[in-house]
Amino acid sequence: MSWGDGTQRNRTTGLGATGFGAHGELTDDQRKSLAYVSAHRGTADDDFAASDRSGAAPYILATGARVLPLGGFTGQAPFPSTAQFRRLVGSGRLTYGVLGGTRRGTGGAPGATGASTATGQTTAWVESSCRPIPAATYGVPTSTTGPGDARAPEQTLYQCRPGR
Repeated sequence: MSWGDGTQRNRTTGLGATGFGAHGELTDDQRKSLAYVSAHRGTADDDFAASDRSGAAPYILATGARVLPLGGFTGQAPFPSTAQFRRLVGSGRLTYGVLGGTRRGTGGAPGATGASTATGQTTAWVESSCRPIPAATYGVPTSTTGPGDARAPEQTLYQCRPGR
């Protein structure tokens, strides 16, 4: 695949359960968020951007979804920068971001802080400029009626619109 700035990206498919520690399956929450994004992404090139490779891998391995992992495979690639990410959103090539996981915003680098990496800066922009989609909108329960049954969704889905 070719990005607007001329960089190339290969889509990984067919790795199934053997790839990068993923089990080749999506959780119920992940299936629901992907179904929502697929139904609402319009003409965007990618289904969504993920906060890092571990956030993108399950979707790519299980379904072949088109996911942009911020920071690339290692989390250290300065692509997309916040400016590049904003251009992808502004041009309509990207509409959604899925953020979550233990390394959110750090790009997975040991000792890195969210604000010190391109990934962290882009993640911060998404959190401040894009609209969080309530998990209940795409069928992920955030609480139940039983005591102690409340839970947070695995990841947060954001909708990004041009002009922000």
